[in-house]
Amino acid sequence: MKATVRKWGNSLAVRLPQSIASDLNLEEGTTVALTIKDDALTLSLLRRRYRLSELLNGMSEDKRQAEIDWGEAEGREVW
Repeated sequence: MKATVRKWGNSLAVRLPQSIASDLNLEEGTTVALTIKDDALTLSLLRRRYRLSELLNGMSEDKRQAEIDWGEAEGREVW
């Protein structure tokens, strides 16, 4: 598939066809990484990294599990 580089303000832009955007679940505001290697430009999706606290915030209290006592440390692990 071909695309043409166009001027967009002071920058250059390439439009992505809807079929490609749909296949990659791209939408306005999606963050991507651009890399150059051997004269090739690669656009890669950046997946959001979540913190454990963010993931647990969405979990209701009735889904939380009780702590399990695994006994005394046997190596250099820290509890």
